[in-house]
Amino acid sequence: MSVEQYLQEKLIPQPDIAVEVIGGVIVYCDPDTYPQLLPDTSKWKITIGLHQKAAPYFNNDQFIAMQEALSDIRVSALGEIGLDRTVNPIHWMSQKMILNKLLGLARPNKPVILHLCGQAMETMSDGVYTRALEIVQNNCEPEQKIHLHCFHRSTRQMDTWRRAFPNTYFSFSLKVKNFHEDQIQATRNVPNHRILIETDSPYCTIPSNIRINNTRRIGQVAMILAGIRSQPVAEYLPLPGRMEKAYMAKKWTVLYMY
Repeated sequence: MSVEQYLQEKLIPQPDIAVEVIGGVIVYCDPDTYPQLLPDTSKWKITIGLHQKAAPYFNNDQFIAMQEALSDIRVSALGEIGLDRTVNPIHWMSQKMILNKLLGLARPNKPVILHLCGQAMETMSDGVYTRALEIVQNNCEPEQKIHLHCFHRSTRQMDTWRRAFPNTYFSFSLKVKNFHEDQIQATRNVPNHRILIETDSPYCTIPSNIRINNTRRIGQVAMILAGIRSQPVAEYLPLPGRMEKAYMAKKWTVLYMY
């Protein structure tokens, strides 16, 4: 369905906080779904990437297609790209090689969206974040804008990334509701101007019995995050009249569609 149809779907159950979605970020991270014609609208920012689980099957034709798409002025970022340790370890090396190759396309004026996931039994994923940081440092300038998608790390990792890349942003999804104490403390320590919230639609369903997530449920994420940080929800979801100021300050809309 189209984005407009998707956003108009009836939400059952109704979200605790109703949100009017006026724009967002559409992430294309599967070469088979790269758009033949990019949406020409200021409402939706487009990013082109490669989901890390697809790295072993990534070919040169797909790389050229990604390279061409990233040269389009309507594409705002590179990503998501990254490392995923939930797959068979035989694929880890190919993920590393592809990440190195894709970071060669990075430019400081376009954010790089990183999705980093540790092994299934890990809650903190320290190893994969540390390895990814080494790879990014080898390929990107310190002023590179970095977006750590679905951040779930410790304060130490947050500080390490901010020292290496001062223009790092940390985004949070509904996963924050299951954070343990170290992750909660890191969430509290992220500066307001470095926080993004996301639904990771159509994944990360809210509540868990819903088959497909909808970006209009972004209020649920904001509500949980605001509770953790002891701040008003309006810090993350601007009220009418504050919208223009928020967009100027954040420079990034906060919604995700894949």
